[in-house]
Amino acid sequence: MFRLGIVLTLLTLLPLSFSTQAQRDRQSASTPSLRLLSQHLQALVDEAAHTALTKFADKKLTEKELSITLIDLRDPQHPSTAAFRGTSASTRPAW
Repeated sequence: MFRLGIVLTLLTLLPLSFSTQAQRDRQSASTPSLRLLSQHLQALVDEAAHTALTKFADKKLTEKELSITLIDLRDPQHPSTAAFRGTSASTRPAW
């Protein structure tokens, strides 16, 4: 149940931050490079991970217990991704 709370918290925080910044990105450049977009996505994921680890530090949440993968499918032909421990062999999706 604790992990579900973390997932739900992150799912509610990320879209808000992402959509606001994405709107600014689109206004400032008509076609942002994939590299800049990926850097932006990575910054969002890193911030979300830091926020979750800080918020749940009293519950002893560690980096080993947290995994985040963000996939931007607004352009299905060129999806962008970012991850926090998303490539670790010991991680699995939280279905």
